[in-house]
Amino acid sequence: MGPCLCLYVDVPEMIHSEEFDASHLQFIHESLRELDIRLRDFGGRLTLRVGSPIEHVKDQEEHSVAYKAARERMHAVRRNDEAKLEAKRVVKKHGSRKRTKQKTKPAKNRQRKSNTS
Repeated sequence: MGPCLCLYVDVPEMIHSEEFDASHLQFIHESLRELDIRLRDFGGRLTLRVGSPIEHVKDQEEHSVAYKAARERMHAVRRNDEAKLEAKRVVKKHGSRKRTKQKTKPAKNRQRKSNTS
């Protein structure tokens, strides 16, 4: 699955509607707060905007295209032989971040051997 954009666009003209009531706005804001909290539990977030929904969706689409292009350029650089050699040189000089676990015997085993000898 790919990334998901959770976007709520507040349309100010809605407030001027005859059917609008302040309780509607309160309900919307409480619901959005709860949704944002739940999304954050999964590493996401709710994006809030004001204005034309169509314009905001277009902006997000443009951002998505730019993000994908940048990601593809980074992958191309990483596949480059020169970049691979440089990465190996850095690891050789500075070591790996991965830590190897050393096998050690539990303390009880050491005591038993010393008591039997």
